[in-house]
Amino acid sequence: MGEDNTGNTFPTSGLLNNVDGMLRLYPINNGLFGVQGLSRDPSIRNIVSDAPLETATDFYLRISSGGVEQPLPGGNGVRTTLVDGSVITFRKVSTSDGSPAISINVRRSTGSGEIRSQKIHFVIRREAR
Repeated sequence: MGEDNTGNTFPTSGLLNNVDGMLRLYPINNGLFGVQGLSRDPSIRNIVSDAPLETATDFYLRISSGGVEQPLPGGNGVRTTLVDGSVITFRKVSTSDGSPAISINVRRSTGSGEIRSQKIHFVIRREAR
């Protein structure tokens, strides 16, 4: 994140720069992270983890690096704007299923490459029966 001579902050990194360093841990398929969840909407994704909140926090810190972060109303998360116009929203508890969730919005992005807008739920790994 940058700062001008008046103390105002501005984003210094774009989505593609941040995603490039994440691909080993969080691969992309057709512009989407994770796997399709139970929703019929293919942009609703799941990343399975033994520690969903820790995984979601790691993912968020990597993908939002260099952005300007603002708290969400109600205190349930943060929204970060990157220099290319991409917006990353992190909620520790989603309203849909209670899992940590990250939304990636590239509608106004000038440099998202193949990354598509999506919502990712970080869900607990279930034991096979």
